[in-house]
Amino acid sequence: MIKLKSIAFHLTFYCENKCPYCYIGNEERVGHPSFKKFKRVIEKLAEGEVEKIFLVGGNPCSYLDLKPLIEIIKKLGLKVYILSNTLNFMISL
Repeated sequence: MIKLKSIAFHLTFYCENKCPYCYIGNEERVGHPSFKKFKRVIEKLAEGEVEKIFLVGGNPCSYLDLKPLIEIIKKLGLKVYILSNTLNFMISL
């Protein structure tokens, strides 16, 4: 059985940049899934022995509960990486 060691976790489709080459496209880039839902998924991933989570998007830095989500990921002993194209990233972790 193959076990995943790392995953790309698509946190949101929202992005303010709307780059013409983006694979998501420029339509319907609104809203974010709930924090509660993400928390459950992250906990299941940790149980499955995933070691690294890459937060991607849209723009994962636009997710309003980014800091508490990162805190949960770190508390579960996972490494977290944020792949973003934002220039407006101001958070203290």
